[in-house]
Amino acid sequence: MNLLSMAFRHVFAYLATIVCLICAAHAAQGMPIGDPPLEAPRAIKVGVVAAEPFTIPDTAMKWTGYAVVMFEASSIHARVLPEFREYPSVNALIDAVASGEVDAGVGNTLVTSEALKRVDFSQPFLDAGLRVMVSSDGSNSMSRLFDGLVDGGHIRALAWGGAALIALTFLVLVTLRRLDRDFTPHLHEGLAESLHHVVSVAVTGKTTYKGGVVPPWVGRLIAAGWLLFGVATVAYLTSSVTSVMTTNTMHRQVHGPADLPGKTVGTVEGRGGDLYCSEHKLNVVRFPTLDAAAKALAEQRVDAVVDDGATLEYYDLKHADVSVAVVGELFERRHFGFAFHRDNTDLREKFDIAILALRENGTLDQIRQRWFGH
Repeated sequence: MNLLSMAFRHVFAYLATIVCLICAAHAAQGMPIGDPPLEAPRAIKVGVVAAEPFTIPDTAMKWTGYAVVMFEASSIHARVLPEFREYPSVNALIDAVASGEVDAGVGNTLVTSEALKRVDFSQPFLDAGLRVMVSSDGSNSMSRLFDGLVDGGHIRALAWGGAALIALTFLVLVTLRRLDRDFTPHLHEGLAESLHHVVSVAVTGKTTYKGGVVPPWVGRLIAAGWLLFGVATVAYLTSSVTSVMTTNTMHRQVHGPADLPGKTVGTVEGRGGDLYCSEHKLNVVRFPTLDAAAKALAEQRVDAVVDDGATLEYYDLKHADVSVAVVGELFERRHFGFAFHRDNTDLREKFDIAILALRENGTLDQIRQRWFGH
């Protein structure tokens, strides 16, 4: 019996040893000896179209701009090396991506239903839309006030009042020189004193004149009438200026697209803002460049400028010397994305993941802050 027990124990020990060795071998095979080698970056052909601030030619074969910086940051995550080649327009760029001439397209490439019929787009690298730019300079307020007084006919009325004041001044001068022997014989002194008497009566109803040219009751009647005229003139002048200033403020005050009807709006010919203003039948002045439109706005030849929000923000950030400001929220919202060939799903998915990672770790916000100031 003891021999049988010993035999079983030996067999059990032998089997247990074999099992342990097998488990150890499997464990050793599963243990990583070191980190697996990273995938070597592969070169890809990337089409680009010059469109500040998205894509800006830097030096030969070098590009910068918000979209380029975003693409290069995403390329690090996607393990690719972009090789840029320029195209003359967005349409030509989309054609090149759709035909497979390039692997991807970078620029002010809007995600639209028409473009999606031909190419794929990545996750948006910028949520954008249209915004409004207005003048931030109040230095021309006096000229606008004068123009408003002229347009409203107030300057003509005030001119008649001024003519009456001058006529009365000469009438007083002639009267006093004929009837008051003590009145100064010098013309310039006489004019100054006569004007002083006329203005004093018009404003205060009193005068410092002590002569007895006319009876007291007649003088009081004349003073009362002239005082009423003076009060009416001052009241009219005050109300006219206040009315014109209020009208100018209301007319020039633009906070967003709802305030654009009735205003003169500057746009860059053929761009999104131009199309929007044309569709909404606004009074449009078209300019060849945003710089020309912004300078016209600063000079208050137009009331506002409508263009892509990111472009306006970039211009405002880079041109502190131009007295303009971007106001209101985005409208006509849209998205910018990188274009990819429809069969290149793997590459597009890598960039989707990369853009989401950049958004989550704050890199996207940092890049946007650098280029657009917020």
